[in-house]
Amino acid sequence: MAIEGVSFVRITDSSGDVRVDDAAGAVRVEDSSGDMIIERITGDVAIERDSSGDVLVSDVGGNVEFIADGSGLVRVTDVKGTVRLP
Repeated sequence: MAIEGVSFVRITDSSGDVRVDDAAGAVRVEDSSGDMIIERITGDVAIERDSSGDVLVSDVGGNVEFIADGSGLVRVTDVKGTVRLP
């Protein structure tokens, strides 16, 4: 699943990979079992649960929050706000 150029993204369940690129607002991922790439987001990013895949979050204008821990690799770069990890 690839999502580009929107103002708000909410993903409630994904069994495949997720890519969100160039969102003008906030991104909230409630569950994903695949890899996630979230880049160029002007608002906040919240990842409630990542059960298995790797996560890359890059170039975020707001805050980044991981609410639950996953089993994959997590890489966070270039965040203007704060980063909160479990």
